[in-house]
Amino acid sequence: MNYSHFITAVSAARKASPIRLLTELMQKSPPSLISLAGGAPNPNTFPFKMATITTGDGTAVNIGEDLMKRALQYSASAGIPELLSWLKDLQKSLHNPPTANYSPDQGQMEICVTTGSQEGLSKVFEMLINPGDNILLDAPTYPGTLAALRPLGCNIINVPSDQYGIIPKALKEILSRWSPEDVRKHNNIPKFLYTIPNGGNPTGTSLTTDRKKEIYQLARQYNFLVIEDDPYYFLQFDKPWAPTFLSMDVDGRVIRTDSFSKILSSGLRIGFLTGPKPLIDRVILHIQVSTMHTSTFTQLMIAQLLQQWGEKGFLEHVDRVVEFYRVQRDAMLAAADKWLKGLADWHAPAAGMFLWIKIKGVSDTQQLIMEKALQKEVLLVPGGAFNIDSSVPSSYVRASFSLSSPAQMDQTLYAFMEGSPVRHAVMEKISQEVGSQLKTLKSLSNTRWACRAEAVAAVKQNYPIILQALQEIIETTRLPDPKIKARGLIHELNSFKFIFALHMMHPVLQMVVKVSKALQAPDLNLLTAMTGAKSLRNSLAVMRSGPEYFQSIFNDSVKMCVENDISIPTVKKRKMSTHIDDTFESQHHFDTKEEQERITSFYPLLDSVITGIDQRFEQKTCKTVTAMGKLLSLDIGRDDMRIIANKFKVSLDELEAEVRLLQVYDGSVPKGSTTNTTREWLDWLKESDQTSLFQAFYKSIQCFAAVLPVHVKEPFRNSHM
Repeated sequence: MNYSHFITAVSAARKASPIRLLTELMQKSPPSLISLAGGAPNPNTFPFKMATITTGDGTAVNIGEDLMKRALQYSASAGIPELLSWLKDLQKSLHNPPTANYSPDQGQMEICVTTGSQEGLSKVFEMLINPGDNILLDAPTYPGTLAALRPLGCNIINVPSDQYGIIPKALKEILSRWSPEDVRKHNNIPKFLYTIPNGGNPTGTSLTTDRKKEIYQLARQYNFLVIEDDPYYFLQFDKPWAPTFLSMDVDGRVIRTDSFSKILSSGLRIGFLTGPKPLIDRVILHIQVSTMHTSTFTQLMIAQLLQQWGEKGFLEHVDRVVEFYRVQRDAMLAAADKWLKGLADWHAPAAGMFLWIKIKGVSDTQQLIMEKALQKEVLLVPGGAFNIDSSVPSSYVRASFSLSSPAQMDQTLYAFMEGSPVRHAVMEKISQEVGSQLKTLKSLSNTRWACRAEAVAAVKQNYPIILQALQEIIETTRLPDPKIKARGLIHELNSFKFIFALHMMHPVLQMVVKVSKALQAPDLNLLTAMTGAKSLRNSLAVMRSGPEYFQSIFNDSVKMCVENDISIPTVKKRKMSTHIDDTFESQHHFDTKEEQERITSFYPLLDSVITGIDQRFEQKTCKTVTAMGKLLSLDIGRDDMRIIANKFKVSLDELEAEVRLLQVYDGSVPKGSTTNTTREWLDWLKESDQTSLFQAFYKSIQCFAAVLPVHVKEPFRNSHM
């Protein structure tokens, strides 16, 4: 293959570092060589002398004093020779790449060690991508890849995929934009296809062998490279392991990344690139002038272990790791089936450590996870993080089963499902299905009356949605307590008693909350404060005495019951005493359900609210508040002053004298009849040092402010004047 049109001008301009070449030459030379060329520090000055690392199976990796000197020193940029040799043999054994015996110009298989596969990927991207180049990948995909690609200015073309990875037909359709002539002239055809073929992050998908073959043939037809990022290759749950793109590569167009992070250690940062020598050599030149080389110590430690294990021992260790993750995956699937069935969709991953979950009825999981789920101490990754454009909404979440115990997975998915976020999502989904706009309760007022009024209104509006949501929770949850509660709620909601109460409470609460809001005004006029309460009482009394109000409520209740197939119970023949309603004889039978609800529900409700108003706003309280409004405005007669003097234990004569003096006071004084005027008077009396002169006046206002705080949210709530 001609690789020149794949390589950027920057990569093509890279030259070997003379110092790096000398370092590699020294390491290959006999001990007898005396060199004054290198700039390596003297290892005898290093504090580390030897180490022994014991593995889980009892294998001991001994790094003696001489080997430690080498482990702490510079090494070749491509990797230490013994590790490279072992890795080449492994790749030949596992993949049998056709390019293994090619000449370098033909794309001979080459390997280099990288500081984790991420370094290898980044350097490959920088070697291949010019601004404006087209590249192919199947998103959602690993965010680290997207973060490395975006600054390079390439045009990322998303290839559709499903649970089996990239869809070849969709890839072919995308590639059909370019003609054979475009391919021949390299007319901005895609430079490469990037994919995670096994246990994709985040989707858990794995490409089938047939699809890989189709994709490779398209790569040959349109002359693009394949970047096979395969960190989960050793975490495949079924054998035989799927053939790789590297095993099919007859042209030398596959660059493969492997990693020991998932099977030996993620912190040691050992990965390796396999691909055609002309391209791998370019990456090595980049390493020479960036990281110089992967840690010699970690390379030697890994090499020593692999040499002791041999390929057989290594693969036995891999089998143990795979079995661990298989158990973890099965536990995650069991938890998902237990708690998310009916609420979400997912596919069992054939490799890797992730479950990709689509939440039904949720258009974007970002807020669901980052705000609401965190409140439940549940953390998953929102699907948008894996999109090419992370701002695009996603209904998916990624759940990792690598670290959590089976019990923790079960607990996490239970909390995620049973928490209000997902329950609200159920209601949102059903709301869309029935074509209704869901009235949320999230913005309820912080006062009791407003909260009740809005809640009743929301239930009325969302009644069918709530029933369906409760039914879906019953069908999907496995936990007895929520299932029993949901059944109980459905039973309660599907009753005439509930429907009638809903319609009966709605107008009453609307009237109450209107007055309540007026009484919560920050600058309440005390002279008119009681007018609203009196008006509310009169309206409720009219409602109680006027039969048309009850008739409308009852008719609406019957209509809703008929629409929702709710039976209206027959009237119970029983006696009632006259204390309920004095228009009836001392004992009587109800003849109709309408009569029964009017006597047993409607009248008692209104009587209770009216009695509450009378108790809260008793005559003495109303007179005191009105008198205080007049006092604050200095427009008050002796009878009102007597009310204040008796209430706050001040001298009537002194109060009257002080008011007369303030009425002719030479200067501006606060005047008004609102709650704010109370504070203004107190401030003026203190600032002008007049509290001793107007003692009775000051004490009256001060006592009034104490029992009725000026800036409370619910005036008169704690008042017992």
